[in-house]
Amino acid sequence: MSNYDRWVGLAGIALSLGLILSSFGIETPEWGDVVGPKFWPRLLCTGLLAVSVFLVIKPDPEGATDGAMECRHFFAFGVAVLYVMALPVFGFLIVTPVFIAFGYLAVGGNTSRRRISEALFAALAGTAAIYLVFQVLLETQLPAGQLF
Repeated sequence: MSNYDRWVGLAGIALSLGLILSSFGIETPEWGDVVGPKFWPRLLCTGLLAVSVFLVIKPDPEGATDGAMECRHFFAFGVAVLYVMALPVFGFLIVTPVFIAFGYLAVGGNTSRRRISEALFAALAGTAAIYLVFQVLLETQLPAGQLF
């Protein structure tokens, strides 16, 4: 781990603790369920806290940090930002397979023919699974988009 990772871990710890503390101010009805509006922010922020603590305490590996790996992380972050921006315009069914495929390739780093076919399969299967669970079984609305 580099010093950069430790600083990101410390920032994540501060952010998650602040958000966990602010979640205590969320009002819930007395007849509410155990899994109410306070549960999800606390769950997500606890996960962020755990990952951030791991970044701070993990020992340095033998050897220097990989600059190409950091570049891939920035690419994956950029793909995620573009996904969020394109979702309201193009809709879930168009943007999600593209996001999953590019994310799969960004994390793996290898762009061989086999890797590309795996990315396409993961994109289609992942999108179909998400659609089946949320749209069909849970009957929730996924973003439709303005163009499609």
